[in-house]
Amino acid sequence: MARKIEAVTPPNPAKAQALVKSVRNQIDKLDLQILKLINDRASAAGEVGKIKMENGEDIFSPAREEEVLANVLEAHSKYPNALDVNTVRAVFREIMSGSRALQKLLKVTYLGPEYSYSHLAAIERFGQAVEFVPVGSITAVFEEVNRGHADFGVVPLKTPPMGELLTPLICSCACPK
Repeated sequence: MARKIEAVTPPNPAKAQALVKSVRNQIDKLDLQILKLINDRASAAGEVGKIKMENGEDIFSPAREEEVLANVLEAHSKYPNALDVNTVRAVFREIMSGSRALQKLLKVTYLGPEYSYSHLAAIERFGQAVEFVPVGSITAVFEEVNRGHADFGVVPLKTPPMGELLTPLICSCACPK
């Protein structure tokens, strides 16, 4: 049995290029709007930072950052065909990290080297807009924080060999604030 062949209109390259250019112009305008909103948000966060500093409060508020993420992700869930939730989480983590850095650049020490599990966990928690300081031992992480050379420290809960498992507990008891 012979198949019926339908006529297909060949694509018009000039029309396609014009359409792509039009959509890209829309994207460019949206990018500028997003940039303005990000900077407006950073300015408002800077005001919050000033108020906190005047009242002796900590700049970094993990509970507030979790609240912001929860609110954003809840709103995000209502958009059909939206970006992946991990993408949205990463974008807002970096927006908050950059805003926080305008208030105070945090110094975070971690069990090195760069891109180790501790370093990646620090990025996940604090974003990229912090000063990361790698150190060679779990004890050194605690010492840096205890001496005031770092604001926060990130250590693994378990590392090979198993003997390192209790080190964070021992250090936290030995280095009270």
